[in-house]
Amino acid sequence: MPIDNSRAFVNYDSRFDPPDDEQPEPEEGKINNSIEMCKYVSAENEEQARRHVYKYTNCGAWISFERQGIKIGSIVEGCDFGTRSYLLEYPFTPELYDRVIGAIEKEADATWKWANEEDSGREQGVDAPDVYLDYPDLDEYATAG
Repeated sequence: MPIDNSRAFVNYDSRFDPPDDEQPEPEEGKINNSIEMCKYVSAENEEQARRHVYKYTNCGAWISFERQGIKIGSIVEGCDFGTRSYLLEYPFTPELYDRVIGAIEKEADATWKWANEEDSGREQGVDAPDVYLDYPDLDEYATAG
């Protein structure tokens, strides 16, 4: 009996793929796709990139490869919420990626201290730090979760 592959890609819909002649030309000096993103973080594939981003950031940031770009953020140990997360759509500059990682690192550090250090003010009802407000230029990349 032959294998029925007609349902193998149930969630895939090629109607959303641009025709080959509409594929954007890669922009010099920018990260244009997931392959270039993997190379930027010294990874050979997306799985290895996820491990590298987690391992080589102080906060253990996460990265998700999306159709249109990457989504990045960090959970914060000892806290019920994480940092702000960001969606960077291809193409984007390596400098933008580095700036977003820096903002995530700073926010994760401040939030961890607030959540875990005794004299942080959390017990006295002080709100979590709004470190992301230090980066208004990144607001357009912020996502809800």
